[in-house]
Amino acid sequence: MQLSSFSHISGAMLQASPLGALLYYSDCQAATLSGMALKKRTPKYEWDRQLSICNKMITSCDAHGAPGKFLIELRKRVSGAIGAHDTMAR
Repeated sequence: MQLSSFSHISGAMLQASPLGALLYYSDCQAATLSGMALKKRTPKYEWDRQLSICNKMITSCDAHGAPGKFLIELRKRVSGAIGAHDTMAR
């Protein structure tokens, strides 16, 4: 998996800081949500749970000073997953 959201963040930051770990796991969570969005059948409770986790991680990233470009890309990724899920659900 390519972590495109990390194009604006140094490798040292990702490896050596709690914020880096938060950013990494937030990106992983967004990837999980994106993958779920493309499935024909995703249980509603699981989708809602994963979406809730993503939203909480975005809030945490913002509160802990994540770079603005990262937050924008993460929000776009989650919004894209929501759009894809809504399309597949029809």
